[in-house]
Parts: sequence; structure tokens; C-alpha cells
Amino acid sequence: MAQDIVLFALAILPSLFIADYIYKNDRADSEPKPLLRSLFLLGAVSCLPASLIEGLLDPIAADIFGVNSLGYILVDYFLVVAVAEEGCKYFFLRLRTWKNPNFDYRFDGIVYAVMVGLGFATLENIMYVFTYGFGNGVVRALLSVPGHAGWAVIMGYYYGRMKMFDTVGDHAQYQRNQVCALLVPILCHGIYDTLVSLPGDLVPFLGCIVFAVAIDVGVIRLVKSESASDEAFLKQNGAAWGFSNYGMPAPAGAFAQNPTYAPTSAPIPARTSAPVPGPVPTPTPAFTYTSAPSPAPSSAWVQAPAQAPVQAPVATPPASKGFLGRWLGGYAATMLAVFLVAILFTDAESPLFEYLSTVFAYMAVCGVPYAAIVVFAWRMRVNRERRAMQAGNPYGWR
Repeated sequence: MAQDIVLFALAILPSLFIADYIYKNDRADSEPKPLLRSLFLLGAVSCLPASLIEGLLDPIAADIFGVNSLGYILVDYFLVVAVAEEGCKYFFLRLRTWKNPNFDYRFDGIVYAVMVGLGFATLENIMYVFTYGFGNGVVRALLSVPGHAGWAVIMGYYYGRMKMFDTVGDHAQYQRNQVCALLVPILCHGIYDTLVSLPGDLVPFLGCIVFAVAIDVGVIRLVKSESASDEAFLKQNGAAWGFSNYGMPAPAGAFAQNPTYAPTSAPIPARTSAPVPGPVPTPTPAFTYTSAPSPAPSSAWVQAPAQAPVQAPVATPPASKGFLGRWLGGYAATMLAVFLVAILFTDAESPLFEYLSTVFAYMAVCGVPYAAIVVFAWRMRVNRERRAMQAGNPYGWR
């Protein structure tokens, strides 16, 4: 009995810790807890259709490629497991939250997606821990559960932008973010499962740890950045519609011409150069106003046209220059070096050749997802630097 309690706690505590961290970072507008609890339960429910899909397609992949072959591993974990699990999570996420009135801030997409992902990870973790024991629970608490949460953060990042662009009517950006909301988590999930399942002891294990740590670090930075810059959809995009914060059309010039400001008597006559004899009488106001006064419509004064505000051009963010070239070029150069060493300096039957060939195969498999992650990080960095420059702090990204 005591052992079962320990295993159950080990299975659910990582998810509760991550959920609390995400909830506390939602500083702009905290979400109602009943909604979050329902999303957590729907995430657990999504395990059922995902398991059915995997059960149907996994034997087909095994028959075509052969069990434990490289083709089977790639097809099964990228096109079956990752697509089924991330697709089911996305289905329940959108079903529950897309038209919910509480979905009004960009960071809400991350909160909702993480709750669904953690619900899935918790039920899956309970089954694995009670089947394989305490050691498996420790490994999953450090790798698998944070992995599900990280992929959910990435899904929620794009999901929040989907809602934002849908709100302002930008259909092209909405579609791009919808594709990324599914594709990027599927790629990350497929890479992790592939590294876990590849034959060998040292290289796949080290690759899995490096990949998991990289995802965790990137996701934590993404959560902090999105939490600090979170805004409501209407407030963030109202200026693009030409409306003020209260939903009224913004004035075209320095003074808004309002009919309630019209004068109640004749206009003041124009001035003449002839002197006025006798004492100067106290002038009687010629106008009365029902609200704040606007310039009197007299020929004696001409209202100067309002000057349009001059916006300073936004320069290219400096720190993003060379970012893609360094990371993608370095990866390609490493692959080329491994290939040349294997071909030119080793025997085809030596253990070193087999080891280098394995490393090259792993890097080739992970090349496209790695490029996608680098481009994603580059886009985040450019946007962060551009916001800092617009705020008048060109070195704010440091």
C-alpha cells in the first residue's frame, strides 16, 4: 500500500509542479480554475483516442518496415505516435477554449495548452510508473513529463497567436500559426521518441538528454518572455482598426469637431483698425458651450492643420544578424566533418566507423527539426529586439 502511494505521488507531482509554475506566470489575467481543471481532465481523456489510433496504425508500420528497423522507428514515432497524441491534444484544446470568453489574452493559449498536455502526461505517467516501477517514474519525471509540457507550451504559443490574428481578421497569419501549432510540437515529440527508441546505449541516451534540456531551457525563456509582454487582443490591435480604447473613432486632427460644441449666438465680428471711443466695456461672452470649448468659427482666426506625428523608422535588430548562419552552419559543418573523418580516416569494418556512421545518421534525422527549432528561436529573438528598439532601448535584449 505504501509503495503504491509513493508511485502515485511520483506520477502526478511533476505535472502539478509544472501546472503551478505556468499558472503563476499568467500575471495579466488569471484564468478561472474550473476551466483549467476541465482542460486537465480533457487532456487525460485524449489518451483514449490517441491509443486507439496508435493501436490501428502501429501494426501497419511494423508490417511494411519490419519491427525495430530504422524506417519503422521513424515512421511510427513521427507519423503515428506524435501525430496521434499531439493531434488529439489539439482537438480537445480547441474544442474547449476557442469560443470561450475567457480566451482574451495571448498567454492564455499557453496556459490552456499546458493544462491539456499535463492531463495527458499524468495519465500516461501513472500507467507507465505502475507497470515499470520506481526507476521508470524517476526518468519520466525528469524527461517525459517536462517534455509533454514543453511541447504544449510551443503549441500554446502559436495557438494564442491564432486567436489574436483571427480576432483582427488576418487570415493568412492565422493559417500559418495553425500549421505551426501542430507541426512544431509533432516534430519535437517525434525527435524525443526516436532518440529514446534508437538502438544503442550511450549516443541515443546522451542525445535524448541534450535535446530535452535544450527544449526545457527554450520553453522557460519563452514562458517568461510571453508573460512579460502579454496583452489583450483588442488592446493590442485596436490601433490597427483606427479605434480608440473605448471603441470610438479616433479624432482626425488636434480638435474633434463635435456638433455639441456649436455656438449658441452669432459669431464675433471681425476686428477693425478704428479706435473705440470712451471706456472699454466689459466684453460679454458671445458663446456658451455644452461641453469643452472648441475654436470659434471666426474669420479672424484660421485654425492651423494638425501635424501628423512623425514615427521614427525601426532599424534592423542588431543581435539577430548572423544568428541563423552560426547555428545552422555549425550544425552542417559538424555533419560534414563527421562524414569526412568516417570516410577518409577509418576502416569500413572498424568500430569507430560504425560509431561515426551512427552519429551522422542521428544528425541527419534531426537536421530538419533542428533547423525548425533554430528558426523558431531566431524569430523570437528578432521580435524581442524589435520591441526593445521600439521602446527606445536598443540594447534591451542584453
